[in-house]
Amino acid sequence: MGIGVQAEENEVTLLGRAFDARRGRFPVEMAKEILEARFPTADDARMNELGAKTRAGSLLPEERALLDRYVRATNLLAMLKSKARVSLRRNRNEAK
Repeated sequence: MGIGVQAEENEVTLLGRAFDARRGRFPVEMAKEILEARFPTADDARMNELGAKTRAGSLLPEERALLDRYVRATNLLAMLKSKARVSLRRNRNEAK
C-alpha cells in the first residue's frame, strides 16, 4: 500500500518528511544557525500589519496571498527550528 497524500499537507509538512528521512539530524553548527534565524524587523512589521488588516476585515486579495506566504515561511522556520533542537539534543546525548 502506498503513502497517501492528505489534503491538509503543504510544503512544510512535505519538507518535514524529507528531513525525517535523514532522521532529523543536522550538523551542530547548522542547527545553531537555524535556531538563530529571525525575520527582519520590516517583515515582522508587515506581518503584523497584514494580521491587523485581517482582523479588521480589510485585507485585499493580493495581501491575503502575501500573508499566506508569510504563514508558510513562518511554519517552515518553526519546523526547521524544531528539528534543529532535536538534532542538538541527540548530538548531546550521543556525546555522553
